[in-house]
Amino acid sequence: PKNLKNDISQIKEEVQGADNSFGDFSEGFKNLLAGGAIGGIISGVKDVGQAIIDVANEAKELSLRKTSISIAMDFDEDGIRQVDEASKKIESFGIDAGEALSGVKLQWNLNRDATEEANEKVVEGAAAISSAYSGIDFKELIQETNEISNTLKITNEDALGLVLALLKVGFPEGQLDIISEYGTQLALAGYSAEEIQAIFEAGLDTGTWNIDNLLDGVKEGRIRISEFAKGVPDDMVPVIESMGFTTDEFVRLAQQVKSGGDEGKLAFDTIATAITNMGDTRAQDEAGLALYGTKWEDQGTKITNAITGAEDKVISMKENTDKLAEATAAMNADPAVQFEQSMQR
Repeated sequence: PKNLKNDISQIKEEVQGADNSFGDFSEGFKNLLAGGAIGGIISGVKDVGQAIIDVANEAKELSLRKTSISIAMDFDEDGIRQVDEASKKIESFGIDAGEALSGVKLQWNLNRDATEEANEKVVEGAAAISSAYSGIDFKELIQETNEISNTLKITNEDALGLVLALLKVGFPEGQLDIISEYGTQLALAGYSAEEIQAIFEAGLDTGTWNIDNLLDGVKEGRIRISEFAKGVPDDMVPVIESMGFTTDEFVRLAQQVKSGGDEGKLAFDTIATAITNMGDTRAQDEAGLALYGTKWEDQGTKITNAITGAEDKVISMKENTDKLAEATAAMNADPAVQFEQSMQR
């Protein structure tokens, strides 16, 4: 019993000692908390943890990005790399990530035989324009650029330069789709890309309230005049003669308009000039309605002035693309863009 009592006493002392030691540790721990040191440690751990999460998320996004490119485009590794790098650069121009990738994929898909450099010039130029004009969607601009290119038989770069040139003189941002629509009819009439741009600019010079409506009149004129290639109906003879043509002369002009080429373009100009110069406004309106449809009621001689006024315009595709290159260079030189590009590396 005596030994047991001694053992119990010893245990009590050890427990008390442990309690005192824990009390010292507890007090020290409290002081550490009060000093904020543990907060810094925890904060540092959180920062490291967040950094790991960020890296993991970036790796996941990169993997998903490349997989989506591979599925959508069926490209080899180099093609996937091109699209990935180009879309990231487009993002640095301030274009939304999803829109950038979608637009770049579209450009590469539509121009698989083009060089990487050629496609890069187009998407960078389109991004520069889209950034400068808030009403223009990057992907839609890529689509319209390719349609204009196909319609007017020019390169994508020339088409994009043409778009920028028209925007600079006031062409509506939301109506870029009409460039290829009306460009088709003018190309069929024999006009070159430069001459079509000149007609669009001359149309804007008229101060028209609606360039779409005006160009629709030009398009309708080409279609209606071509129909007279088969002959002039009896009820139209007085109208044709009031313009200063015999029926045979007008049929010949209509045939040339329908055939297109240089002769067709000249014939289209000749008819527009004749109507513009008519002194009798009533006879002029009758002729205008007959040849340009109801759009003549909306636009009047603005339609023919757009055609004849283009002769005074001097258009250069090289000048257009030079301006486009300047716009792209200005974006690449912007400090915000350069910072964003440096963060992507």
